[in-house]
Amino acid sequence: MRMRKKKNLAPRMEACGAYLIRDPFALRGRWRELMPEARELRVELGCGKGGFTVGTAAAEPEVLLIAVEKVPDAMVVAMEKARDAALRNVWFVDGDAALLPDMFAPGEIDRLYINFCDPWPTNRHAKRRLTHPGFPIVLRPLTMDDEDGWNEVRWRNNDWLAPWESGDPMHGGSITFNQWVQRQRRNEQHGVGVIFAIEYQMRIVGQISLGAIVYGAMRTGVVGYWVDQRCAGRGFAPMALAMLADWALGDPFGPALHRLEIAILPDNARSLAVVRKVGAHHEGLRERYMYVNGQWRDHVTFALLAEDMGQGFAARLAAAGSR
Repeated sequence: MRMRKKKNLAPRMEACGAYLIRDPFALRGRWRELMPEARELRVELGCGKGGFTVGTAAAEPEVLLIAVEKVPDAMVVAMEKARDAALRNVWFVDGDAALLPDMFAPGEIDRLYINFCDPWPTNRHAKRRLTHPGFPIVLRPLTMDDEDGWNEVRWRNNDWLAPWESGDPMHGGSITFNQWVQRQRRNEQHGVGVIFAIEYQMRIVGQISLGAIVYGAMRTGVVGYWVDQRCAGRGFAPMALAMLADWALGDPFGPALHRLEIAILPDNARSLAVVRKVGAHHEGLRERYMYVNGQWRDHVTFALLAEDMGQGFAARLAAAGSR
């Protein structure tokens, strides 16, 4: 049974704002700062309306309890119970258990309660990992645990990718890998962007991103990608682009965009071959479109449209490869 959307949810949440952790990713490894005297840090997944949460927190005031719940309509009831009981050792996170490794560092949690988590993961959550039966790769969101693997492949390919590397001409401050992943989680939550690792045989071999998402009358986004030089020529980039396009343009649990744009330097022959294999429309040249490798560079732009999906870009690409 699904909960009905509660009236006045936003003001009720705000009234309990002292109990809400608005950016749980920023507290990874630092949760005990909320209650330095705590004997243990415990986490409850799927707190529902908070019966167990409030009872446990009240019975053990020396324990720091973090309750994670992905249904705000239920969580607000739990927060109100905690507020009414004047509890000082419990906080709430509006989030999904799948993101737990990004919220808590290894070994940080002393005890984990799993009481009323949703036993039927929806298609939307399954689609966090994009696969196709004809392809050997998987697309999945990066997590903080990927730091070593991502750094190894990215920096090993630094010279290979440098000629095509876009950057900020204002030279903004650097951030750590964990901060970058935290930013990704916020972008995903707000629906403005997502970055997937391209994984082959359980190893990161590249990356594909969808950003600059615009909704409303345009419903468009911009795609970028790179692949490990060791995997060049194996079709991984076209596969990743086709899989991302199917999800972004045609999956009912994706962002339901109408158009994906891919902008490519005119001398990047490999990337031009990728979009042509997937069947993107050539739109033309944009002068001084993007800041790349220290200067504003012209780019050739291509687009993938929802009307062109047919049975799917990935299915079409797989069929072409089998002929």
